[in-house]
This record gives sequence, C-alpha cells and structure tokens, in this order.
Amino acid sequence: MKFTFTILSLLTVLAFTAPPVHSQPLASVQFINLSPDHEHQKLDIYVNGVRILDNIPFRTATSRFNVPAGVQVEVKVADSSSNDASNAWYTQNIQLEAGKSYFAIATGFDDPAKFPSNPEAVSTDFEIDMVEFEQGPSPNEKTVEMNIYHCSPDGGRFSVLSRGIKTLSENHIFKQTKGPIENPAVRTVVDIAMSDDPLNTFAAFDVDLAPLAGESLFFFISGFTDLVNEDNPLHLQFHAILPDGTMRTFPKFTEEFAFVQVIHNSQDPALSEIDLYVNEVLVGDNIKVHEATDLISIPLDQIGRVSVAEKSSTSAAQAFFNREIPIHPGSISAIMLTGVRDPSKFEENPDGRSIELDLHFIDQLQLSSQNLDQVDLRFIHYTPDLAESDFIARNVGVVGDNLFYGFPTEIQSFGQSLLRIDVADPNDNSNVRAMFEGNLEPLKGRSGIVFTSGFITPSNDNGGLPMSMWAAFPDGEVVEFPRFIPPTSYVQFVHNSPDPALAKVDVYLGDELIIDDLQFRKATKYIDVPAEEDITISIAPSDSKSSADAVQTFDYNLIDEMNYTALLNGVLDDSGYKPDPDGKSILLSLEMFAGARTTGTEDNKVDVTLLHGSPDEGGVDVVIREGSSIFANVLYNETSGYLSIDPERYIVDVVTYNNSSDVHESFIMGFLNMGGDAMTIFSSGFREPADNQNGPELGLYGVFPDGRVFKFAKYVAPTAQLQIIHNSADPALESVDVYADDLLIHDNLPFREATEFLSVTAVKPFTLAFAPEGSTSPTEALFTQELDLDENVLYTVVLNGISDPASFADNPDALPTDLALIKIDSASISSGVSNQIEFLSANGMTDLGTVDFVLQETGIVGDDVPYMGRSEYSGVIAKEYLVDITEADGSSVLYTFVANMTPYSGRAGILFLSGFADPEANQDGAEVGLFLALTDGRVIEFPRENMLFSEVQVIHASADPAVERVDVYYNNILIADNLEYLTATEFVQVPFEEEGTLAIAPETSSSAVDAFYTVPQTLHAETKNLAVIGGLKSTSGFAPNPFNFDITLRIATKPDVRLVSLDPAQADFAFFQGVTDVEPFDFRIKEDNTAIFASLEFGQMRDYQSIDVAEYTFNMRRSSDQQTIYASFDGDITDLKGLATLVFSTGFLNPELNKNGNEFELYAAFPNGSVVPFDKLDIQNAIRIPEAIPTSALVTYPNPVTDQLHVKFALDTRSEVVMRLVDQLGREVVSKNLGQLVPGAYLELLEIPSIAKGTYHLIMQSSTQVVTKPILILTR
Repeated sequence: MKFTFTILSLLTVLAFTAPPVHSQPLASVQFINLSPDHEHQKLDIYVNGVRILDNIPFRTATSRFNVPAGVQVEVKVADSSSNDASNAWYTQNIQLEAGKSYFAIATGFDDPAKFPSNPEAVSTDFEIDMVEFEQGPSPNEKTVEMNIYHCSPDGGRFSVLSRGIKTLSENHIFKQTKGPIENPAVRTVVDIAMSDDPLNTFAAFDVDLAPLAGESLFFFISGFTDLVNEDNPLHLQFHAILPDGTMRTFPKFTEEFAFVQVIHNSQDPALSEIDLYVNEVLVGDNIKVHEATDLISIPLDQIGRVSVAEKSSTSAAQAFFNREIPIHPGSISAIMLTGVRDPSKFEENPDGRSIELDLHFIDQLQLSSQNLDQVDLRFIHYTPDLAESDFIARNVGVVGDNLFYGFPTEIQSFGQSLLRIDVADPNDNSNVRAMFEGNLEPLKGRSGIVFTSGFITPSNDNGGLPMSMWAAFPDGEVVEFPRFIPPTSYVQFVHNSPDPALAKVDVYLGDELIIDDLQFRKATKYIDVPAEEDITISIAPSDSKSSADAVQTFDYNLIDEMNYTALLNGVLDDSGYKPDPDGKSILLSLEMFAGARTTGTEDNKVDVTLLHGSPDEGGVDVVIREGSSIFANVLYNETSGYLSIDPERYIVDVVTYNNSSDVHESFIMGFLNMGGDAMTIFSSGFREPADNQNGPELGLYGVFPDGRVFKFAKYVAPTAQLQIIHNSADPALESVDVYADDLLIHDNLPFREATEFLSVTAVKPFTLAFAPEGSTSPTEALFTQELDLDENVLYTVVLNGISDPASFADNPDALPTDLALIKIDSASISSGVSNQIEFLSANGMTDLGTVDFVLQETGIVGDDVPYMGRSEYSGVIAKEYLVDITEADGSSVLYTFVANMTPYSGRAGILFLSGFADPEANQDGAEVGLFLALTDGRVIEFPRENMLFSEVQVIHASADPAVERVDVYYNNILIADNLEYLTATEFVQVPFEEEGTLAIAPETSSSAVDAFYTVPQTLHAETKNLAVIGGLKSTSGFAPNPFNFDITLRIATKPDVRLVSLDPAQADFAFFQGVTDVEPFDFRIKEDNTAIFASLEFGQMRDYQSIDVAEYTFNMRRSSDQQTIYASFDGDITDLKGLATLVFSTGFLNPELNKNGNEFELYAAFPNGSVVPFDKLDIQNAIRIPEAIPTSALVTYPNPVTDQLHVKFALDTRSEVVMRLVDQLGREVVSKNLGQLVPGAYLELLEIPSIAKGTYHLIMQSSTQVVTKPILILTR
C-alpha cells in the first residue's frame, strides 16, 4: 500500500540547513517501514528536529519527497505518539548526493536482545538503510527487471527462485540487495529457500508480473521466517514498490491448491459459445471457441469438477456436460474441451478415435519458456475428421510424429521468428493436408500449447469451422497461427467472347468451379490461382455440372505473386464469321496477360493498357483527336502494354493501323480524378456486325481492379448551350414553336418568357426557326436564322420585331423592325460575386429610339442602346433600384421602373425593354415593360415606379391544431409560407389594389386556389398593415364562447402600424384578443389597476394605447365583475421605450374543453417577425431598433434632373431633418430645413438653382444619421 501522510513544504525542509533555498541541492527519498519491531509498529520521522512523516505503520511506503543533499541531515525516529523530536528513541545522520533517488528503509530492532539473532551474524540493530535506486524501464518490454532486498532479520542466506524459470538470487543475506535480473513478465511462483538446500522451499508467493511488463522495480522480503502462525502480520512476506510509489504485497502460494486453465476447443458449431464452471463457480461467461481462461485455483479439499452449460446459463445445475479432473498439490495444468455433442451428425474420425465431447487433461504446464529468446511449445492434434498426421516444422523437422486425434507432443523450444507447420500424411510427407504459419517474435519468453481445431471438410461436418491452428498461453491469451498461403498468382477474368452460345460461362480450376455464370463483357475481381505449378483452366457453358462439360481447356504455369488479366476471346466455330484481316485465329482462346496493374505508377497519372478483343478489326491504332496515338499497331488478342497518361478527358478514334482516315469508331475516354489508378481497356464486338451473324457492335470498355466494367461512350457531335427569350410584341406571335434544323427544341414559348439553356449543335452551322404555336414542322416558320456556335459556349438570343412591319409604327431611328435576333455570345451564367447580380441591358421595343438604362443610385448601366442593341454586362449589388429609361442625351426620363433585384444575388440575366411605347399605334399590342430573364428560364417583370404598394405583417394566433401551419395569400401573392402557430413574418411589400382578398390555405398549397378561408380585405397603400390569424377552422370539439361570439377562423387587420411610440418616453401597445372561450376582459396594470384596454372581446383589434415604461404585472380581469382574474403576466417593458408593438392573447381559458390546446397566453409581436411570450420579453433580441431614415426608403426622381428634384423618404423615428445638395468638393449648393418630423412617409421638392452640369450629392441629415445619394444634374 501507499501510505497517506503529511510532508512539509520544500521551503520548510530546506530551512533545516544553512544554505539559502534557491541554491540548495536536493535528493529524492521514499521512506519504507520494514522494521518488524512490534514495540515500535508506527513511526514518526524528524529531519533536523522537524517532523516530516507522521504515523507510518509497518510495511508501508510513503510517496517520494525531497531532502537536502550535499549536507549532513539529522534523522530522528520516534513512536507515533510523539510530540516532538525530544521523544525520539533513534538518531542517525545521513548525507545524500544531489539529484539521486533513494529508498530509506527502516529495518532491525530498537532492542535486538528481545528478538532472534541473525543466522549470518548480521547486525539487527535498528537503522535506516539508504539504498540508492532509480526506477525506470526494463531493458526488454516483455520482462520485469527485479532488484531484491533481503529485510528478514532472522533469515539466513536465501536463494530466491522464479519457479521453473530461473534463480533470481543466491547467498542473499539480511540488508543486502541483489540484482538487477530480468524475469519474464508472466504469472510465476517465487520460491524462497536456504542457499545450502535450494530445493527445500520454506516460503512461496504467487507473483503476477504480467501487469508490470517493461518495468525495473524494487522487491522486498520482510518479516520473520520463524513464526508458527503464518497469519501473524509479522510473518515473512514478499513485496514490490510500483512506479507510482504503491507497495504491492504478493499472496502466499500454497500447495493446498492446484491451478487449472480451461481451453474451449469444441469443434461443434452448436457450442460456439458456452459457459464454463469449475466446482460450480462460473469461470468462463459466454466463452467463445478458441478462447481460454487464465489459471484457476482449486483447493485440494475439493473435487476438481468442470461443467459445461449453454451460454447465458445461470448456474452449473444447467450444465449438459460434467467431468471430474485429477488434482495434484501445486500442479499447474490445462484442460482442453474438445469434440462434439452428437458424433452421429459428423464424419467419423478416420482412425476410429472417439470425437464425442470430452475434457483432455494436459499436465506440467509451464508458465514461461526456459530461455527468454525462445518459445516453448507442445503440439496436439484436435481436428476430428483428420487422420493420423505428422506435424512438420519447416527448416526444423518433425515436431509431432504420427499424431492421432487428441495426442500431444513433448514441450519443444523454438528460437526462430516464423514457425511454419505442415500437417502431412505420415506415410507421404509431400502430401500436405494443411499449412500454418505462426509469428513467434512477440511470443518469445512464453510457453504454450499449440492445437489444431475445426474440420478438414466443414461441409461434411454440420457446417463446422474449417481447420485452424491456435496457441494458448497460461494467462488466457489464445493466438491464431493462420493458414500459410502457398505460391499464388492473381488473375482477373474478363469474358469477351461474342459467341452467342457463350453468353454466360462457368470457369473451372482443375475440377473446382471458381467462377459461376460470368456474363459477356463482365469481369471478376482478382482471384487467387496457384502459381509455380501446372494448372488447367476449363471454360464450360453456364449450365455445366463439372469440368467434364468444358468446351475448351487451357494449361498454364503462372508466376508467384504475379497479376494477370485473362481475356476470354473468340468463338467456338469461326464459320459464319469474318476472318481477322491479319490472319489471326478467332477461335475461342483464354489469353493470359502478365503484369496487370492494380494501381498506377505515378500519383498524377493513370496507367492504361489496351487488350484487342474485336475479331474482325485487324491491327489498330487508338488516336487522340487532333493529337498523337495512345496505342499503336495493336493486333487482335494482343496487348499494347501500359502507358501512363494525364487523367483527362480524351476523344479518341479507333483507326486502321497506319491509316488514320479509316475510322472504325470514336469514343470519349474519361479518366478524370483517376490519378494514381490503373485501368485495363479492351475492345469488344464486331466492326461489321452484319458480317458476323449480327453479333454485338464494336465497343470500348474499361475494367477496374475490383471487377467493375465501364463502357466508354461513343463520341457524338459537339454542342453549345442556347437560351431563347421571346420578346416579339407582335400579337400574332403570342406564343411560338422553336426548331433547330428539323428538331423541335421548345414547344409553345409564350411572349415575354424564356427557355433554360438548351443543348444545340456546335462547330457546324444550323438553322434556328420560329413558327406559330401548334406548328408541325420548321417549314411553317415565320422567321429563321442560321447560327454557327462554338462548342461548350453559352449563348442567349432574344427574338424581337414584328412579322408585318407595315402594320406597325416605324422605329424613330428608322431602324428595320422585321423579326430578328439579338445574339449574345458567351452569356454569363452567374455573377461570380455572392451579393451581386450581373446583367446586360437590351432594347427590344420597335417604336422606341435610342435610350439609356440608368440605375438612380449607381448610374448608367446601358448607354445609348438603340432598338435591337444591347450593353455589356454590369455587376451591381443585388438590391432594389429605381431604373430610369432616359433619352440618349439624358434630357428626359421616359419611364421609371422599380427593380427589386435582392432575391437574385449571385445570378446573371438579361434586362430587356419590351412592348410598345404607343400600343394604340401598334395594333393595341403590349404596353411598355421592363423584364429580367434569368439563366434558369425565369422572367421577372419589374413594375412602373408610380405603382403604389402596401406592406403587411402576418401573425399566426389561432390555437386550432388543424391550422398549426398555413400559407397566406394576398391577391394570389404568397405572403406567408408554412407560417407556424405563434410565429410572424416580417413586413412584406405587395402591390396596392383597390380591392383585395386575404386567403388562408394548407401549408402544402400551390396557389390561393387551394385556400379554405378567404375574406375581402384591402390593405392600405403606402403604409404598414397587420394581419392577425385567429379563431377556429371548425368549432366542433371546442367550447363555445360564453357570450356566443362568432369564434370561427378570421383574419383581423390593422392599418397605420407604428414602429415607434408617439411619445418617445412611453411605449405604445395595440391589442388583438384571440382567446375563444373567455368572456370580455380588461387588460389592467396590477399595481394601480389602470385599464390599458377595457372589455376586450374575442376577435377585436384595438388601436394603440400609450403606457409608461416600467416593470409591471398585467392582469386579465373579467370586465363584468372586475373580480375574476383569468391570467396574470409579468412584463418588464423598460426596453420598449419609444417603440410600438402588438400584444395579442391566444390559447384557451379551459384547455381540457378545447382538445387540450394551449393555455391562455400573452405574446408580443415585433416588426422583424419575432414573437415573444409576454413574461419572457427579451427586447434586445426581439426587435431591431429602426434607423431614422432607412437607406432603402430614400427615393429621388428624376435622376438626371434639371430644375426640380422630388425627394421621397420615410422616417421610422421622430427626428429633425435637413436636406442639402453639395458639389464634388463638398461645397453646399442649396439646403432646406424640414424641422422636427414625426414618423411617417414624406415627399419633398428641392429647387435646383442654375448650376454646372455634373454629379452632385444629396445629403439627408437626421438626428442620428446621414444618408447620401448621387444626383446627376443637367444644364437647363
């Protein structure tokens, strides 16, 4: 044990000596009390008069502590009852070397006359023996280095032995250290005898060294040898000090016990797991076959009884097999469980030996080898269906001669690293029945039992395990000696015979079927095939019964460890087939190509080889298109050899050797991401199937090492990607069919719609034709144009113009307005920047002249764009813009559109003008519009700037589980998608209409047509609106309202929503009452009973009320009696100062009467969509403090401007506002103070003085921020 004690701090210890602390050298000491003086059983230790160890019992070790070194230290020893050093009965001066480690061992007696004298006349006076020792590792990780200290005062000259292994010390006298000496790290018996009679052991200890492997440790013999009562605590004992300072005491080994190991080797598959009992004690729980127990001790007064039970048994009473075993005092034995429960289900032993379940006793078990550099083994034959055999160790000789089932050998020593065992016919050792190989290197220093197991022919033995070999060791470890693999080659079989009679084949190795039903153009993985011996491979039809059914056989002698590709080629009968042009036989063959590769030779290359398997092709070259040959002059049934190429995509032509113009076929060979890989390519089929009994056509295939077969695609004509936008405003072309040559590539493309990118012919010209909807062929086309596109390039074309220009207004620039295409080469597929959109601007209006496309905040994105013209691509931040279409000279704004590009960040498209400037002069065609066509085919219409908008926030407060999630529409526009109960949207902008409809639909709806609730409701224009869902979809199963109010589903709305309070020192609350089963109630402040809202009825939406900000309790008090409080809620609204919000009630007063719905609850809904329980308000996370002047709310027009600038803006908070116009140098041109403004929307007019043309900056300054916007001013 390791004793817990008090050690003074290092500073205190150092204070014992004169030198200062910082220079004092130290030594490390561990104190061990091994003095058996019964009059002083517990010790106090003083150093230089200071007690540093207290109450140390006999056979106890302390932790290590530091003691001053290089100076003399006075050590005093007193009993545990001492008060100070004056009580000491022993004094000793010591001086230690700095940096050294010591054991301070208390030994001997205070009064030796009271105790037996030492037989060797060694003084037994009490002393502290300072023994220098540095703990560390053993030289060998499989041994323990033992240093032994003799501390038995009445003990003479000892011999200490590790039983059956080695002598650890001789002539060992009291207070003497012997060692170091290495001992195997195994469980052993340590015997102590007198040196003059070493065979007469007077003490033995059970010492398990296995957990201490690799350590160098100090061991002690302590106590008296001459005590009659061995239970006396002063009797002789054997200890070790462990690396952590703990003292381990090893138990006595007694001859009153025998030690037994049980090994499970029953070959019966029904006994793969069992429970083992010894004398009714469970020693192996669910022990598997080929597992063993460690050594089990059995008292000699008991019968050694081994019981075997089914796994998971509960006691030995459930055993199905019991056997008594012989017990000898002190013996160490192994018991092998072997055989089967019902021998009738298994083959008989060829020698007539019983294979019935039994226990075989193996005595004289060694705990370790005699030599640390060797392994000691005995061999036993335990394979039931194996006849008498010799066990032969390669390069050693016979180690088991004529072994019958159950017969062991003597113990033999082996020093080699690998032990290869042949189990052979004793009459003909060349007839090897099985081969095994064991790695002995990690087993050296150990002793074990090597046994065979399993069956030679498991299929005849009830599905038992195949024969195997194992080594069991006394500590319970069982190591498999795996089967030795004889010389082997590795063959991948590829079936490439086009003979229809061999669509599937069986492949035999000798008489063994190794491949069943291998299909044409399929392959196996690599299969082990014997090497360095003659073998026969047979090919048979798939319905074969044995190799006797073979249609052809082939003989080989393969090279050990060589990879082969075996290509089955040719036909059984070549009549009716075109002969090979080079005169080679096309009869069935199995060609073995040596040197097949499973991996590449370079990490950045792919290794490929071609096996020519097309019978009618003749010699070929495989040529990279517009490049050199990969494979040259490869003849039928031959290989090109390996070539390392870049892992790229190639277009290759298979051509006649030396005649590149005679192309047999072209293929796309892709090796992308195959760097470091290898592939076998084989040609297959016929170049001319019609001349070869209509056999399979020519193909090129790749085989991976794992057997996967990949078909290389035939090369087809190159393609480009083309997007088509229909922008012809001709009413006669409301929808068109689009053809590429004779192929209809898009049917019924509507006006102002676009296709996705379509694959069309590249490299060679083709005709793009547009025909009326419902056409049957391109001959009906109204317009055609020839296109010549490059391969793998993106193009966009925009159909513009009219079919009969004479019937429409002329173009102001006198440009032709016939049907025509705007063609955009290298169209952008994306912006390339996540927060930007990239587009070009196109003018497709026949009666509009040259214009500029101007983003008011950014500037010109399309300069001087005539009809049929287009700009270059521009990349801008994806947000909302006002787009002005101006005269080319910027003199006037023709149209302004609101273009919200926020949803299209990262995308690219075409921004195009469409329709007519004067529809009446153009057969009442479409009005002017601005559209964005995206690359995925979507077309977005941007509204004119003078359109009005409404903003709405939807809040879900209906506690009906039937509407837990809903979609909400306004005028068929989805404004809330999958809106969940107790959640809200942010404010959503929708076009204002005089008549509006709100609709609620299931969460899976596709449009407002799916709605189950609609209500006419017009949202107010140019302001914010609330729409709160309340009530029940069906009142069935719910409690009625006490006042019979209608509680069916509804949407309550509120216009003029505030974001801030009217009084910045207060908070403003609006209220929606959504609890269906409650009478009208008041919303009151508990503290002073002030009613914020009175008589709240179900479904009511109340306007804003102002309240001082503080921490309150709010009572929901019944209006009729002012006594009943339905619910109370705590709410700290301090942080709502200056803000406005909606408070709503929801749930049920009596949930149990309402389908166990939510309880009566109070929530606050905020403009950003946060919905928060009223008693858990987290204002900082629930709201966004609004800007005084949101940048997105600042709109100016016209821009460019000459004399008057309209400035439209909104305020979210109360603020003083000043407008200023400055030039590029910051000099003020004009300003206008608007004074203190309350939240709301404003439109102001700023007069522009006569100033120079150029870019100026409008500055909008509020109390909290400054917003600027560039303004282009033109000369008047």
